[in-house]
Amino acid sequence: MRPTYETSQDLINEQSVISSFCNYWSPLRFEKMPKQYHLDYCLMVGEAVTGFCEVKIRKNTHDKYRTYILSLAKVSAAKNLQDACGLSSVLVVKWTDRTGYTSFNYGWPVLVGGRTDRGDWQDVEPVVHIPLSDFKYLD
Repeated sequence: MRPTYETSQDLINEQSVISSFCNYWSPLRFEKMPKQYHLDYCLMVGEAVTGFCEVKIRKNTHDKYRTYILSLAKVSAAKNLQDACGLSSVLVVKWTDRTGYTSFNYGWPVLVGGRTDRGDWQDVEPVVHIPLSDFKYLD
């Protein structure tokens, strides 16, 4: 079984980011989704689900790299949700200096990449490279 690297503090930080995002788009609200959905949140207006959201928090400035790298598995999960119910997904990223968001796009370049600092061979996988120009910013 694969280790879980997410800490309780990570979940608190993630909730702070999604709260800020939803407050920006008020009356948007959120509900945490179970792990089997592979994305973090349902986005809702009232009781109606209007979309889905993946939240990421990074320890670098938004412009440190030319692209933002995301697991292809996350893109696949977003596509599966869209195919299942016709609702789109958004990626929200909190960098040290800004918070950005972009709608999932199914034409982003795919390469092999990922983390190597944890010694987990499953961290290297197909990833998409999202151009920074695809992001809009809350701040």
